[in-house]
Amino acid sequence: MKFLCSMDFWQKLWYDLGKTYPCEAFMNSILSDSDLQKTVALFGFSVSVRYIAAAVLAVLAVAACALLRKIIFPALARYAERRSRPGWKILFNGFARPVSFLALLTLLWSALNCLKPPFLALLSPVFRSACILLLARGLWASSPVCSILLHQFAPASSDTGTLNTIDSFLSNIWKALITAFAAISTLDLFGFNVSSLITGLGLIGLTVSLAAQDSAANFFSGLVIVLERPFTVGDWVVIGGTEGSVEQVSFRSTRLRTADGALVTLSNRSVCSGVIENYNRRETRLFDFILGVTYSTTRAQLEQLMADVEAMLKANPHVLENTVQVKVKAFGDSSIDIWIRAQVDTPQLADFNAVRNDLNLSLMDVMEKNGCSFAFPSTSIYMEQTAPAAQK
Repeated sequence: MKFLCSMDFWQKLWYDLGKTYPCEAFMNSILSDSDLQKTVALFGFSVSVRYIAAAVLAVLAVAACALLRKIIFPALARYAERRSRPGWKILFNGFARPVSFLALLTLLWSALNCLKPPFLALLSPVFRSACILLLARGLWASSPVCSILLHQFAPASSDTGTLNTIDSFLSNIWKALITAFAAISTLDLFGFNVSSLITGLGLIGLTVSLAAQDSAANFFSGLVIVLERPFTVGDWVVIGGTEGSVEQVSFRSTRLRTADGALVTLSNRSVCSGVIENYNRRETRLFDFILGVTYSTTRAQLEQLMADVEAMLKANPHVLENTVQVKVKAFGDSSIDIWIRAQVDTPQLADFNAVRNDLNLSLMDVMEKNGCSFAFPSTSIYMEQTAPAAQK
């Protein structure tokens, strides 16, 4: 297995795909040029062996493509699924179409080699680049294998959301590398000096990086997000005043899905430099508000109301008893303000809203039971009437 990890092995693989003619040596071992120049009688006509071989190869190309794509690879994927091999299933599904079309192109190329058309040399780099692009397409489609390997080798205590975030980031890196290798190999086939091109791109990259420091900052900020894990994919967060569920962390940006379904894209730099509130990391939520009662409420009613409200809160199974506080806070302009505060063991927003709804309805029952009324902003106007002035 060591040779699979060698960079020389993969470089040689890409080089061979671009520099060789698949099946050409095999065809030459079966039919030589002298054999192709012969003619045979077919249905009363004299037909060149060259055309017969080309026709047979064309039919085999179509048959091989259909056989691989519709029968062989689906069967291999089903076998891998039965044997609980999700990684192999992804590879078989990912390479089904590329390998099928690679077989089609290879046999059609062999058919063209039999015919020896004058434009064959012009099609050579096109054919070889197509082989490389098909291989790259298979590797691109097999990127979910990164997720399988990540979840397989990650510690058992790893957080699922964290693994999903790292998986999304690594998948983008994998696709970028495949695209770069395919582009460089294709340019090399068409006669471009790849070494000089890479050197030039390095100088251009240095110039661009100086002019595009924000992009570099976004990239490294993305690495910081993946490594420090202030949030993971699926967490409900508030970043810079934007609230939503984390959908993706990429090279440049972080995407949030808001409560109304809008997709908000934030630069990784602004995410790292801003304040991040992660609601999924909290263990409890705070139930905190001011209850205003009218000034017509007596002290005895007020004390009984506060005792009943405290008992109601402690009786709720989701309220932490040792966090309940019910106190008179202030005398407002139009109400006696009672401060009610408690911690609820429902960190998820939907669960907290349901508990808060029950507590508010129960509070109305307690107010009605004690004969108290809710206060609302009001103004009292007092008019003073004086005696008319004595007539002279």
